[in-house]
Amino acid sequence: VSTALKLNNGQKLELNSVQTQNIEPRYLAPTGSNTGKKADFVLAFTDQDSDVKAAYRTFTAQHGHKSLSPMTDAYTSELAFACAFELKEPNGGHSEAETQLATLHTAILLKLEDLMHDGGVITEIPALVGWVVVGHNWFCYIS
Repeated sequence: VSTALKLNNGQKLELNSVQTQNIEPRYLAPTGSNTGKKADFVLAFTDQDSDVKAAYRTFTAQHGHKSLSPMTDAYTSELAFACAFELKEPNGGHSEAETQLATLHTAILLKLEDLMHDGGVITEIPALVGWVVVGHNWFCYIS
């Protein structure tokens, strides 16, 4: 992650912890279980870069203050996410980590679907990339 940020001179992307943040309930499965548990970190596009800042300004000018992510946090709800990470200790639960990443990916895809149907905010839903890291083993997932 730090290599990705260095390659971008730390200007287009920033690492955000979303471990303690909530997902908007309408983007969670109605199972009655604790499905709100989701990935630990996201790389998000930051307005520290002039191109990203211009894109965010254009979006706001055309669509008002719509949230871009499914998070309820005032800051991260207005960011476009590039990818997510779920981290576990070496003896941690790989299946649990997959479920947590899938929960966030599902919420993001549902949010993007809402944006697509809401006046053409977006025209197509992109693929999402996420990483489950268990100890030193990295697993890539594409939704």
